[in-house]
Amino acid sequence: MELRLTKDDIHELLENPSDEARAGIAAQVATQAVSQKLSDSERRIATDIIRIMACDAAVRVRSALADTLKHSEDIPHDIAMELARDVEVVAVPMLENSPVFSDDDLIDIMRDATGPKQLAIASRPEVSEVVSHALVEAGSNAVVAKLMSNDGANISDDTMNIVVDRFGDDELVNAPMATRDDLPVEIVERLVQLVSEEVRDTLLKSGKVSESLAEQLVEKTRERAMVTLARDLNRGQEVARLVKQLHENGRLKASVILRAVCTGEMRFFEEAMARLAKVNYPKAWVLIHDRGQLGLRALCTESGLPSNYFKPIRVAVDVYHELEHDGDADDRERFKQKMLERILTQFEELDDADLEFFLDKLAMPDTGINPDGTGSQQIAV
Repeated sequence: MELRLTKDDIHELLENPSDEARAGIAAQVATQAVSQKLSDSERRIATDIIRIMACDAAVRVRSALADTLKHSEDIPHDIAMELARDVEVVAVPMLENSPVFSDDDLIDIMRDATGPKQLAIASRPEVSEVVSHALVEAGSNAVVAKLMSNDGANISDDTMNIVVDRFGDDELVNAPMATRDDLPVEIVERLVQLVSEEVRDTLLKSGKVSESLAEQLVEKTRERAMVTLARDLNRGQEVARLVKQLHENGRLKASVILRAVCTGEMRFFEEAMARLAKVNYPKAWVLIHDRGQLGLRALCTESGLPSNYFKPIRVAVDVYHELEHDGDADDRERFKQKMLERILTQFEELDDADLEFFLDKLAMPDTGINPDGTGSQQIAV
């Protein structure tokens, strides 16, 4: 395709009274300008024409230009910036797609950008950590929600924390945020706390439960969520990070530790005991899995757990050693169910006070455990 337009033709093109005709010419010239078939002189002419058309009075002309050039890597930087600073219908295609912009360009444009322009930047195929941070600090909940739903957005842990600080209770933001594959475990734990508080407030507003009961229900729901989160984590390092955050925020409660060990989440239990007893993980592991009675008891004492927790924990650890994962589908769920069933069969080893305490700590509305210790075989903990 040869470029037949010259600089002498520019004035005639710009004097054409038809916006539609000039828009067509703009698209044609822009297409030729990014073609590999042009000579250097032809490309210079095409670029000069584009530079003038980028200032055309008709939005339709500038929009046609932007739509044609939005994926080009060869568009001159000054033209790309001119189009990006234009009205929304011209700027959005460029901001959403153009590979010409640097991080500094996008952040500079963002400072005075309208919502649609910020949404366009948040939708780019790739968004760097620094641009994501700028969007989170300056953007609305709609912009941040778009960023959270963009798998191509790189978002640092610090930026994620800012998102939770600003929009943690906003479902528009936290719903797509919760589905991100790269969500740090610390952020997941913070979201669980926020959701739990929202449930508490809803219960209180209903007027059907007392504040004390609402707190108890929310606490047990939160504990179940933490144990489930620990189960779903892939690496011991992530479990350690979760335990560390719970401890630092005063949420590593004795009851959640009991729930973890009684559902077979041994890595969480080991990390929690190491943290509370202020010993390293290998030492805690040895004390927990010591076949004798003294190691675990000493660790429980050092950790500050209530004394009546020891017997249920001792039973849970012994049962854990007796059971093995079979490796089949739903292995972890079936292991947990077997563990609970075996623990319940060991209750004759516990006195009435310990049994009542244990059931109270594990019981939930859907556990199937009755106050007398009887119940269905399907136990949700």
